Amino acid sequence: MRLDRSESVLADAQGECLRPGPFPSPSPGARSAAFSASARPRPGQHAPEARLAPGEMVRVEALSKTFVLHLSGPAVLKALEGVSFSVHAGECLAVAGPSGSGKSSLLRCVYGNYLPSSGEILVRDGNGAVSLSGADPRAVLGLRLRSLAYASQFLRVIPRVSALEIVAEPLAARGAPLAEARAAASELLGRLHVPERLQALPPATFSGGERQRVNLARSLVWPAPVLLLDEPTASLDPANEKVVCELVTEAKRRGAAVVGIFHGREAWSRVWDSVYEMRPPGTGGAPAPRFRGREL
Repeated sequence: MRLDRSESVLADAQGECLRPGPFPSPSPGARSAAFSASARPRPGQHAPEARLAPGEMVRVEALSKTFVLHLSGPAVLKALEGVSFSVHAGECLAVAGPSGSGKSSLLRCVYGNYLPSSGEILVRDGNGAVSLSGADPRAVLGLRLRSLAYASQFLRVIPRVSALEIVAEPLAARGAPLAEARAAASELLGRLHVPERLQALPPATFSGGERQRVNLARSLVWPAPVLLLDEPTASLDPANEKVVCELVTEAKRRGAAVVGIFHGREAWSRVWDSVYEMRPPGTGGAPAPRFRGREL
């Protein structure tokens, strides 16, 4: 893990917490209930003012993010300005906008990799909520273990670790027996058309599409209450894209809140419920993005 306080970045090589914690050992058929039980808030996790409405899973209010480039003057780069939205359980919010409008930076803020410069981010954690605008690193890592799954654009893993172990690790880190974690990982990889002969190999030898499917399987293998997807099907063919859409739809049905960058692909129009349209900060017009209907 690295903590760069100059730019307020909290992340490890995968953008996740990879260390196991004291969580129950769920059976494959009862993982959702086990994770719900393990989501009980701990002392110091929740700020007294951190409140969400019933069913609300993520709330972003007047979020702004700037970066200081110390090798350029220094120069101040504004990545986000005035972003506000809310996502409830069972909903999917599509984040749209041109390149450079801050879509990926927004997801990294919600995941806790970037500390907001101003504004508020609340994420449900059991019966309470964590404010990512001021949470300490331990609170962020605990929130990820209990509530957040994130599929970034790129798979970054330890060399020589098999695809099966990479996908099984999130379940094992949350208390599942290793054999059950591997079985669930293999089943999900098979559904994503990653055959058994490849599951035992390191993803460094895979194609771009195969790596992306491993990355998605790692995020979807456990029942996260909040799912963040950064261009999850950018390198996939239509058949695999359809499978991913089905998996995300299933996550919604079990109550997950989904925030994703989809770039308006036809298949995703049947998955998302609303669109949040972003524009680059400082390009004129109203700084805050707006909602619009299902036509992307």
